[in-house]
Amino acid sequence: MRIQSRLCAAAMAAAVGASVMAMSAPADAAALKYKTISCKKGGFKGEVRIGYTGRSWSGSDVREMKYRITPSNGRKNHNVMVADFGVAPTKHTKNNDNGVANGRWNFLRKKDYHRGGGNIGVRFIFDKSGDDPTCQKTYR
Repeated sequence: MRIQSRLCAAAMAAAVGASVMAMSAPADAAALKYKTISCKKGGFKGEVRIGYTGRSWSGSDVREMKYRITPSNGRKNHNVMVADFGVAPTKHTKNNDNGVANGRWNFLRKKDYHRGGGNIGVRFIFDKSGDDPTCQKTYR
């Protein structure tokens, strides 16, 4: 009797676990797409990667925004700015002079928002001794 009860309890736990897993991942999560916008200046490369869901870039939901600066130089005062003109008013995201050049993807924005059609622009100010090189790029 005890073995039968344990088997029944294990089967129920597995069924509940499977249904929780199925409910916890929305259908859109599998459809996450990315746009990467990059520019180079003064030996640095800056990239912004935007994860979004939706049928197309225009009229999408922005789910994540990350940046990467290479090469790694140990400095932590790089500036990363994004202006999304697909939102009214324009949505500005920036890191307030604390961007790191570590060659890894770092979060720039964690809060979701919806965008319509329109350009998106990125600007980097790379921190180094002397004049700081600046680059920018606009994506449609």
